[in-house]
Amino acid sequence: MTKKTDEQIDLSLDLIDLELSKRHLSDFVQQLWPVVEPGKALIWGWPLDAICEHLEAVTRGDIRNLIINVPPRFLKSTIVSVMWPAWEWLHDPKLRYLTASYDKQLAVRDAVRTRRLINHPIYARLNMGVDGKQRFVFAGDQNLKSSYENDKTGTRICTSPSSGATGHGGDRIMVDDAHNVKESESESQRKDVHDWWDKTMSTRRNDPDNAARVIIMQRLHEDDLTGHCLEQSIYDHLCLPLLYEEDHPHKSSTALSFVDPRRIEGQILMPQRTTPERVEEMKIELGTYGFVGQMQQRPAPSEGGIFQLAWFKLFQVEPAIDEFDRLYSTWDAAFKGADGKTGTRGEIAAIKNRSFVVGQLWGDIGANSYLLDEERGQWNILETLTAMLRMRNRWPAATAHLVEDKANGPALETLLKDKIPGLLLVNPRGSKIQRAHAVSPYCEAGNVYVPSPKYASWVSEWLHEVCTFPFGRYNDRVDAMTQGLIWSHVDGVQRSLRALEQMVG
Repeated sequence: MTKKTDEQIDLSLDLIDLELSKRHLSDFVQQLWPVVEPGKALIWGWPLDAICEHLEAVTRGDIRNLIINVPPRFLKSTIVSVMWPAWEWLHDPKLRYLTASYDKQLAVRDAVRTRRLINHPIYARLNMGVDGKQRFVFAGDQNLKSSYENDKTGTRICTSPSSGATGHGGDRIMVDDAHNVKESESESQRKDVHDWWDKTMSTRRNDPDNAARVIIMQRLHEDDLTGHCLEQSIYDHLCLPLLYEEDHPHKSSTALSFVDPRRIEGQILMPQRTTPERVEEMKIELGTYGFVGQMQQRPAPSEGGIFQLAWFKLFQVEPAIDEFDRLYSTWDAAFKGADGKTGTRGEIAAIKNRSFVVGQLWGDIGANSYLLDEERGQWNILETLTAMLRMRNRWPAATAHLVEDKANGPALETLLKDKIPGLLLVNPRGSKIQRAHAVSPYCEAGNVYVPSPKYASWVSEWLHEVCTFPFGRYNDRVDAMTQGLIWSHVDGVQRSLRALEQMVG
């Protein structure tokens, strides 16, 4: 900015504007916007007010754990990571900030922008005490881009998930975009971020009873940091999808009782910022998964992914046993730990990682397959054996019981081969996604039936898990289903052809 422009901004802020800027974050952002984004017009709207109001609730101590999900380009970094810390220091310059992003340089960028704002003459007017002196100034010996301190002991330290422990604490533990979009599909990368947030950042709170944690991001996966933290049920959640959805699965739930004011399906979050034409362009640019995650704040399309919800047929009455050509169970029993070891250590690790053992009972009538029963739990090997025996006892007519020939499958086969006839080790080919694509035509053709949720309450959760694959939190049910349908329909056809060739030969 030029000196002339600075003077013009300075003169435009009268005493009333200054007082409003001190009292309300939204006024602060709007009044000092030209300082942070010179030459750029500010387009304001109720979503930005909502973000500011929830950050003010954190400042007051009404909210201790806050998640904000908002589409890109809605000033999330400017408001949360740049202007809010500067505004809070006007009220309490002793506050210490530990700020992060998936790339530390992004956290440093915003820290520098905050420092530049604090050094501006307009901010100096706000920071003026009754004695005519600044309430705080930067400490000259601790004034780096990634780490600075003021003379009232307030600090700001920048870090990232890959930086590990910082050795510093904070009154505000903040992360702005915890995941790299390109790495969000990696389970190991997501787990690393979860561990960093749970085991490193959460232990950095100076006073656990009063320090606050703030996560702001766009959704990328059901098991991203937002999904992981929402499971803990201790976070206030402000969720702002680009297009309004009456049945959005993650509606806002905060101490402020915030309710999205939109009522028309598909209504744009801020039409003055995003035109309908631009929405359609983003759908093409981002693709279905990218759009519903980054823009709609739900990481899987409501209609489904590889498997569409409408493909699955519901049955109210289970066919009689003698109507089935075959009955078989299929088990995803990979309860080994993340370190690749089985046994107690591996089982404990698997439970911490929320791995599930899943067993499903399927029956075929011609080309149609019926899901009849399911066992599911976070079990060790003994509990899994018990579940398999329960399934066998409920369905004695089942003639095949499929277990994947890796991880714990061989151990289960050894322990149960004399108790469960027809126990088969199967060797799946291809990746989980390739196997899903292999059986998706059967589902799309309407050949796969599941019980009506009115008949079996667990089916609603089953359908959600299957239809959000591969972006859902769990994939155990999909693995069990694809293993069974491939064995019955894909491999079954090949077995029949080989048998026919032998007969003809």
